[in-house]
Amino acid sequence: MRVALQLHDRLVAAEVERFGGSVLTSHGEGDSYFAVFDRIRPAVECAASIQWHLRHQSWPERTRLRVRMAIHDGEGGPDYRGPSANRCARLRSCAHGGQVLLSSTAASLASGTLPDGIGLRDLGEHSLRDVPEPERVFQLVMKGLPSRFRPLHSLGASSHNLPELTSSFVGRRREVAYLKRVLVRAAVVSLVGPAGTGKTRLALKVARDLREQYAGGTWFIDLAPLRDPQLLVQVVMAALGLREESTHPPLKTLQEALHERRTLLILDNCEHLVDATARLVERLGATCPELKVLATSREALNIGREVVFPVTPLSVEIVGGSTSGGVLRSEAAQLFIERARSARPGFTPGERGLAAIGALCSRLDGLPLAIELAAARVAVMSPAEVLTRLEDRFTLLSGGGRRTALARHQTLRAAIDWSYQLLDERERTLFHRLSVFSGSFGLESVEAVCGGDPLEPREIIGVLQRIVTKSLVVVREEREHVRYVMLETLRDFARERLVASGQVGLVRRSHLDHYLALAANSARDEGGPTEAPWIERLERDYDNFIAGLDWARSNDIEACLRLCGGLTWFWLVRGRFSEGRQRIADALVDGAEITAARADALRCVGRLALPQRDYAAAIAATERSLDISRKLDDRQEIGRCLNNLAVFAMHREAFEEARQYYEESLAVFREIGNQRALAILLGNFGVLQTENGALEEGRRLLEETIEIHHNLQNGGPEAAFRAELAVNYLCRGDREAAQTCALEGVRLASALGDQTTVALCLEALAWLAAESGQAETALRLAGAVRRLRRVLDVLPSPVSQKREARWLAPIRLRMPERAEGLEREGELLAIDDAFALAEGVGSFSNMPSGGGSGPLSSG
Repeated sequence: MRVALQLHDRLVAAEVERFGGSVLTSHGEGDSYFAVFDRIRPAVECAASIQWHLRHQSWPERTRLRVRMAIHDGEGGPDYRGPSANRCARLRSCAHGGQVLLSSTAASLASGTLPDGIGLRDLGEHSLRDVPEPERVFQLVMKGLPSRFRPLHSLGASSHNLPELTSSFVGRRREVAYLKRVLVRAAVVSLVGPAGTGKTRLALKVARDLREQYAGGTWFIDLAPLRDPQLLVQVVMAALGLREESTHPPLKTLQEALHERRTLLILDNCEHLVDATARLVERLGATCPELKVLATSREALNIGREVVFPVTPLSVEIVGGSTSGGVLRSEAAQLFIERARSARPGFTPGERGLAAIGALCSRLDGLPLAIELAAARVAVMSPAEVLTRLEDRFTLLSGGGRRTALARHQTLRAAIDWSYQLLDERERTLFHRLSVFSGSFGLESVEAVCGGDPLEPREIIGVLQRIVTKSLVVVREEREHVRYVMLETLRDFARERLVASGQVGLVRRSHLDHYLALAANSARDEGGPTEAPWIERLERDYDNFIAGLDWARSNDIEACLRLCGGLTWFWLVRGRFSEGRQRIADALVDGAEITAARADALRCVGRLALPQRDYAAAIAATERSLDISRKLDDRQEIGRCLNNLAVFAMHREAFEEARQYYEESLAVFREIGNQRALAILLGNFGVLQTENGALEEGRRLLEETIEIHHNLQNGGPEAAFRAELAVNYLCRGDREAAQTCALEGVRLASALGDQTTVALCLEALAWLAAESGQAETALRLAGAVRRLRRVLDVLPSPVSQKREARWLAPIRLRMPERAEGLEREGELLAIDDAFALAEGVGSFSNMPSGGGSGPLSSG
């Protein structure tokens, strides 16, 4: 060990010097090092280089060293002692050997200067010992170094998806304190009030303050984009990162996930789904004793154990003393001044300005949204000028007496109308048209949907920027993509104006056409080299795809069916089988019986039913699709239906029926020259021939399909069929070829992020290990495969089950006491360790969820 430590010390000192740093020997704890740099980039490069050299260094036998490292940026202080050095040391103590961690400050500085091959991974917020505030921690990721480690050794990391508040939270201290106390004893708390009172921000403030108390997580679910109450459970599951299970109803899956987990759900904007939300909350409460629900709505849920908290406007009273002192103690005025300073830095109102602010907040009834809109105008007006314009707009509402909740809503609308009157013609037109979007949307979509007289496409970005500046559209960043959001109240207002303009049908059509084209383009690349980016794009715009479906359902049923077809592969990859089937079923109720879109939608029903093992529904829908396709003489669709029916037969182990379908489908695809579909069909046929014992024919077919997919750059199907070819080689006794083929499949699938196919390849390697007499390796790999499939909610195909019975069942019978433990060990393996177990495969990561297993259906 002494020799190894000396080697370590020389290496670290040399690298720190090479990158321009200095080692402070007096600061290290034990055998640790403390180094300082003038800039962040050389510090990051030095850390990466040290880890690379330590990993590839030739060490004395059994003494390989793996070190923890941390990088922070801050004031050095006298002799580099103080809070910054302490934070860096505490951060390092959270790391694992071989891991480099960065504080949020260091990561922010480094993000724009990182050299090629080095990246950062966000590990979330963590509590550090002796550090009062949680620290957002990032991990250095470098090609050639391990990237997957166990959870950090921090004091705790809360699971949450709470959106960041982009501006300060003003006032409501008593309300926040009260709600935090109430949530200790109440299972359900509903924040009830009219639009614009700040219900969502209040809920987020309370949730953020309490998030450390909920080990099961603090989860925010915005229900505003949801229109179908039947999909409420699935939306909540998606927010929690839960996938549908083929053997469980969605509600049962959600109940089991939340049972005995101390969890806080924030259900936002429940008013249009109040009955469905009430039923769901009651059912969850009956089985989840540790669950807390914080709901926002314009009306109460009216269920047992619910505490209703009215969210009233901010205080506007001028309390005691001088006018200025009283105004400054008003929460509404505090909010106005805070937001006005965002619009005009350095804004400091005098006596007259404070008086105008007090009157203005009073006239706005203390409604936060209205106040924020008014405060934004301070960029170009004085508070007195804002008040004058606002009073002109309120003439129709003067009548004395205390306003009711409906009147407060009208006051908010007046404030919005006043902001609207400040827009020029182009700004108003864009504001109207933006109302067709649901959830968030990107600039590209705005340009595609909202162009047309009087808006030229090239000027949309400038007009949009002006609308954002005037606080009518919110900007937020989602995974390095800038997105735009309209508040619901503003969207409703803009939608009314769009209807009044007589253009709602045209803009809705433009919106549908845009998202229909996106879905069609993405579906064409199913299994292709850009599949992963397309999935991310569909996820970001999912609310808008659903909005398009909802409008098309009543206005263009053929387009609705085509959009369902384009989204099917997304539903498959994300495991949203029930939702996809329900939406297609709704679309199939109306419309002509004999159309290509209907045939495609019915075939998609079959694809979605397969992972749920609903073979009867899959076959019935696909046979209906085949019948329509024959009547239309649509050869492409005929071939796809026949291939899918063959797949269903394979799953039912009706091999002769499958062979007949495959042969008929093969003739169709050879006739029309569809190489991609032909390749999938040939591969499926090869699997069938292998199962039937025709190993030579199966090998020939599988090698042919792999060559076609390779030439088409369809990495996903190529990797899947490499797993099948490996099994074929194994059955023929060619273990070396089986190993080579399966490992190449792992590499391909990992590079694409296709975890489902990774599971197939590891499974083939488990069977190979069993055949080779490596029983322990076989069982550990089988455990790793089982865990992957459980995460993906994918059931093994009957073909896989038969193979497992052939190769793994004898081992389990031979060593029953050890087998279960070895498989549990495999389930606990990190994915990199599973790859290493499968004959030294390198490090692969960043793998999103995938679809099913077994033969492939046609897209």
